[in-house]
Amino acid sequence: MAGLLAGGLWTTTVRASFHFWDIQELYSNGDGTLQFVEFFTSSGGQQFLGGESLVSANVGDTLMNMLTFGSNLTTPPSTAGRTFLVAAGLKRADVAAIAGWGVGG
Repeated sequence: MAGLLAGGLWTTTVRASFHFWDIQELYSNGDGTLQFVEFFTSSGGQQFLGGESLVSANVGDTLMNMLTFGSNLTTPPSTAGRTFLVAAGLKRADVAAIAGWGVGG
């Protein structure tokens, strides 16, 4: 996923073709080796991501990256009010520190 977000950070359009997940936070360091996307939904029944793809591209569409979800999310009874994270090159504690979450890892 290295480079997955680097181009996407400069684009102003975010589109979703599946479910009701909002991008809550994006992060990439300067060289793209540490990255994450945090998603949030207020809706239930949004765990069916298997086979769906997350795609990023730079402004000129000369660099494109794709991540296909291999399975659905495992969730508690409802996804309402939940988040999930897609990350590359990061440990949980790294993400927590960057995002300002009060958890360790």
